[in-house]
Amino acid sequence: AGTATKEKVVAIRVANGNMRFAAASEIRVLVEPGTCPPGLAGDPDFEPAVPGRQAMALVPTGARRRALLRLVASSADFETLSRDSPARCALLLRALGPEGDVDPTNNATFLTVDVSDGNDGG
Repeated sequence: AGTATKEKVVAIRVANGNMRFAAASEIRVLVEPGTCPPGLAGDPDFEPAVPGRQAMALVPTGARRRALLRLVASSADFETLSRDSPARCALLLRALGPEGDVDPTNNATFLTVDVSDGNDGG
């Protein structure tokens, strides 16, 4: 038998490749459900040692910053045919930088989430 909920923390990264702006830019990451059930993911945290979630970071031009993203999957939200065949959904991650970003097409990506539910299937 499985459990009712399962938690996992994954690392995500943002990069500041916009050379038109100052030496550093504030970048915020928004997490949208995409095809996943609402509530699967919380806000990312760029400073896990600081209380609360910091979904924004000052990222120097040409640099990358890492954030932690907590996922909590509920067995009620996923149905699988067997333990060997996970359910799959995709979260949409959007990075928001300074106004005037000339190429917003590279500011979003999908994060694929596979969930194996030991409560389903045989």
